[in-house]
Amino acid sequence: MLRHEACALYLLAGHSSIPHVHAWGRSQYFEYLAIDILGTPLTDKRLDVNNALLLIDQMVRELP
Repeated sequence: MLRHEACALYLLAGHSSIPHVHAWGRSQYFEYLAIDILGTPLTDKRLDVNNALLLIDQMVRELP
């Protein structure tokens, strides 16, 4: 599953809303994917109506 996510991110590379993939792979016990952090996590913000509308606005603007 993680391999498919890494491949999708590689295909979408170059867009400002897509994180850069630094590395991905598999060891004996786990898989890993190292990507850029794009901003503050949503868990750090209280999700009220205003923040939800701002988030929706950002997502809609990124649509082609």
